[in-house]
Amino acid sequence: MKKALYTLLTLSTIFFVANAQEDYIDVSKTQTLRLDPRQTRGLTVSQLFDEVKFVPLQTTPESLFGRISRLEVANNYYIISDQDTHCILLFNLDGSFKTKIKLEKKPYNFEYRLIDEPFETKLFVQNGLTELTYDLTGKLLKKEDIKQNEFEKILYYFKPEEIEVKYEYISDDRIYEIAALKDDKVLYKVFPHEKDFISKQFDLRTILKYANTPNELLYTRPYEYNIYTISPKGVKLDYKLIFPSEFSLPEGFTTNYDNYIKRSDFTNKNRKIFQGLSSPFKSGNYLFFGAKGLVSTRGEKRDFAYNLKTNSLVALVDIEPDALSYYLPVTSIALNPEFSMSGGFHLFKNNYLYTSISTLDMKALKDQNPNKNVKYDSALAKYFENYKSTNNRVLVVLKPKKD
Repeated sequence: MKKALYTLLTLSTIFFVANAQEDYIDVSKTQTLRLDPRQTRGLTVSQLFDEVKFVPLQTTPESLFGRISRLEVANNYYIISDQDTHCILLFNLDGSFKTKIKLEKKPYNFEYRLIDEPFETKLFVQNGLTELTYDLTGKLLKKEDIKQNEFEKILYYFKPEEIEVKYEYISDDRIYEIAALKDDKVLYKVFPHEKDFISKQFDLRTILKYANTPNELLYTRPYEYNIYTISPKGVKLDYKLIFPSEFSLPEGFTTNYDNYIKRSDFTNKNRKIFQGLSSPFKSGNYLFFGAKGLVSTRGEKRDFAYNLKTNSLVALVDIEPDALSYYLPVTSIALNPEFSMSGGFHLFKNNYLYTSISTLDMKALKDQNPNKNVKYDSALAKYFENYKSTNNRVLVVLKPKKD
């Protein structure tokens, strides 16, 4: 296959946590973190972030979209996929609209990868049983039909080492959540299951959005409170999080609740329970993560930043706006559960975090602004001056502090 850099890809396979063989998992430096969501520290925006930027995305009849299913940043573009409208949109970094790739509606969601080649970055899209290649002007370069089993399940590509990390890797009579290969030779494979586990255990999706560095990918599993690092050398268990019993799954959960219906019934009746972790990433001494679960009310504490140096836990919903953010909240967690339910931040890349706020929430947040005389930057001032309830979402770009 072409040696290319596949940037972060949604891991759409569903994993059930079985008794996994851990021959290749390094636990020698695992840190155990005991965290209590009831005891969190309050911070202001400028105490947690060095930079904050609001980027209104231009709204035209062509650029209008429903939601951000996935965000990528490359070649001075924001690349947004929207499964609702079945399209990929490109915006310049100032929020102005560049182009749109409209895909034929298929029964299943489409997936895309960024392919980094000499002198050019391309979009590689699988839409049903069709593979399409585009340049970043939206020009179609290649289209071909495929068989279902021909689509390679590449999770990540470590470019210098030329190592592919695959998910749902089948070997002999087993299927592995993660496997690393070089020149088609398996270097390591972890978390084995019986081949039919997907059809039996279909329930939770694991989404990978964040690479701490080009050679490190953080990984979480359903019904666990562990954070792993995948690298060319193998898989490490970095952090083991322990929560109070009222937030934790009962011991032996995956054994006693051994199918989707049983687990779904339990979690519906116990909505405070964390079903696992989502969207972990590190920035300096801060470990960010979300707690999966059925969010019942707005303002629930489900998304956190933990300072590994001071051992203090911050709930993102409690972050106080200040002058750095024009006295606007940097997420809409306090207004609705959308942020937590959608898996948290869209992306963490090159030391910057990306999230977005709907136009209706932006208006509500502005109306709550205690500092009515705040002077917004030109883009945000123009956005509010020409506000319409049908506008596209506003991206929020954040640079977390290191300490």
